[in-house]
Amino acid sequence: MLGRLKVQITEKIQESYEARDGLTIGRSNKNDLVLLDPSVSRVHAILSLRDGRPVIRDNGSANGILVNGVKVAEHPLTEGDRVSIGAKSLTFTLAAPVPETPGTIVDLTKKPLASYPMKEIVKRDDVLLVIPTIEPLMEMIYEIVAQMILESPLHGEAQSGFISAVQEGVRNGATHGNKWNPGKRLRLRYVKTPDQVTALVADEGGGFDYKGVLEKSRKIGSKTVAREKFLKEAKEGRGVVRMLAAVDAVEYNEKGNEVILTKYVHSRGGGKTKWVRGDLETVYMPPREPGSRGG
Repeated sequence: MLGRLKVQITEKIQESYEARDGLTIGRSNKNDLVLLDPSVSRVHAILSLRDGRPVIRDNGSANGILVNGVKVAEHPLTEGDRVSIGAKSLTFTLAAPVPETPGTIVDLTKKPLASYPMKEIVKRDDVLLVIPTIEPLMEMIYEIVAQMILESPLHGEAQSGFISAVQEGVRNGATHGNKWNPGKRLRLRYVKTPDQVTALVADEGGGFDYKGVLEKSRKIGSKTVAREKFLKEAKEGRGVVRMLAAVDAVEYNEKGNEVILTKYVHSRGGGKTKWVRGDLETVYMPPREPGSRGG
């Protein structure tokens, strides 16, 4: 992998874009990476590959680009570089969110669940589950998620909250991503270290418009009755709400069909409703109705 450009959408949510030749950045929605700000030109910057290394180049923009605070016409990107595009900023990283090769692979499209030693596997530090989108199987996957996280360094509300968040991510991928198509797969990657626990959930759907949920919440603002009605009735918004309430970081890929949830071991979990510039952060979590699959 040639690295990723990460955009901070809200306090907890990031969006990541794989560095690739010809990636365009600008205000126009025809760009690969869209930054909606009047200080950003229509096609502000272009990423190219030079000797296998990503280079960012100003495309004759009105306000130019800065890398680590220095104005440049072009610049080869290295780990941790902070790129300012008008009033917006991006961070370049070479670090992968999870190790490239899983420690253990459980592929349920090839072998049945009963053929794997799951009592042993749930205790391991790095597991990839490949799951056909079959509804009766999902109930067992939710239980496996719980068992894995119960073996993590998380405790108390942080542990139970992360279980709910990962289960919600899997549920959303099956419901809204793969739309319960048994021919499509979910990938659940679970990695734990002494400092943090990470879950990557990817589906084979067209992608979730999480920004639309944030925009609706922004328009509602802090009006309690309207906000609670939105969170209760939103078909695709409740999953984001539940995940944000229980994790420290949420990262979506550019397509919106992969989400990475991270919980730090020593962070404080949960919390009251918090609105930052009208965006949902640590948010109200409506009670799940009996028999509801969420979404």
